[in-house]
Amino acid sequence: KMIDRESLVLRSYYLDNPALRPFHAIIRPEQFQEPGTSMLFTVLQKYHQEYGRMPTHQEAEMEVRDYRGPKQHEEDCALELLGRYEAERAAAAPEPRWLERQASRFIDEAETTAIVLGFIAQLEKAKEDDDETASDQLLRHVSRVYDVREMLTQRPLAGLAFGAAEYVWDKFNSPQQRFRTGLPAIDELTNGGLARGQVGVIAAGSGVGKSMALCDLAAEAARGGASVLYINCESEDYELQARIVTNLADMRNDRYRALDLEGLKAVHERCAPYKVVVHDLLTSARPTDLVKAVEEFRYKFGHHPDVIIVDYLNELEPAKEGKNDTSYSTVGKNLKDMMKLAKRVKAALWTAVQFNREGIKKGKKGSAEGPDATHIAESIAVLFKATLVLTLNLLHGAEEGADIGYLDVRTEKYRFNSARPRLVVKLEYQHARLTELSEE
Repeated sequence: KMIDRESLVLRSYYLDNPALRPFHAIIRPEQFQEPGTSMLFTVLQKYHQEYGRMPTHQEAEMEVRDYRGPKQHEEDCALELLGRYEAERAAAAPEPRWLERQASRFIDEAETTAIVLGFIAQLEKAKEDDDETASDQLLRHVSRVYDVREMLTQRPLAGLAFGAAEYVWDKFNSPQQRFRTGLPAIDELTNGGLARGQVGVIAAGSGVGKSMALCDLAAEAARGGASVLYINCESEDYELQARIVTNLADMRNDRYRALDLEGLKAVHERCAPYKVVVHDLLTSARPTDLVKAVEEFRYKFGHHPDVIIVDYLNELEPAKEGKNDTSYSTVGKNLKDMMKLAKRVKAALWTAVQFNREGIKKGKKGSAEGPDATHIAESIAVLFKATLVLTLNLLHGAEEGADIGYLDVRTEKYRFNSARPRLVVKLEYQHARLTELSEE
């Protein structure tokens, strides 16, 4: 596996695959072990650093023949690899996210091997009177493994170390880099929806439609081709599944509930192309449980989810019980852990938060002015950390028990744009669907 992955990385490097560009700064010649690979990578890297592009086949051959350095005797192997990679130039390129994972594993395994070998060598040279114990040395060396893993997720720094324009262009234009909300004003504000690694928060009072909105976001993402993990901390899993299925199947919830078994099977078959997994966390809902749910998804499907939805933030318990923990500190810490999770697995993450008592009171039908960011429970923690914050307020005229409600949706914060659009949204309860209305 290591040999195949090594060849894959070197071939993709030579063919200048865009998915490998973020790794250019941390791939090193000593990570390659097969004959000719280290020499060929050194030649390619030096050429790229000097001329800003990869060499042509002829240029690379000449550079290999002129090479003077370690492992010079491996010239024939390097030329053979070069010819093989050139012959494969017309072959289909690997899926970008898959290639990123393979490159990460290649570097991780190479660094781990080097660290273990270095540790063994150091132990052999250690003197008897050395104050540092073997276990201390092991901890110090193994910690480097985690440093390397952190490096794999870093992006080019600003200033002189800023990445190439191609890197930024790829991030702006790669397919499935953002996931639409289905609300045109919000999608326009965010240039196409919430991006991978970003966290969006919906704030509302009790019974206004937080879960409905999250279900609609799940269905919209799935409809766009994304895989979705819906982590449920409050409701029953089949209730949430029913909302998402009726949204995707465009049918009323009450009609869905009235179907017999064969009818349900037919509806589920229609929704089979969409990948939405509802995962219950009703007995234990801590940040570590979120991580376990995400990794279980990866184990079952071979990749992390594109979109994670946590329903909802106030239901999460603190990661560790502390004497001085308050609801404020817990929300802040949990949101921070969720942001780390979203960035680590490169997923867009949505969650919801409850208004405080004053906000709930203002949000009741008949209030002259609805709640805003000042009425979000633990508002400072949410506003400081989240990428996008939307508030929902039930407008006047929505009848009790009606199939349709109308929401005032305000943009309280978006980190990358100063605009704060405000829109009116129709909420179809029987379809768990939000539709933005025109001004007319």
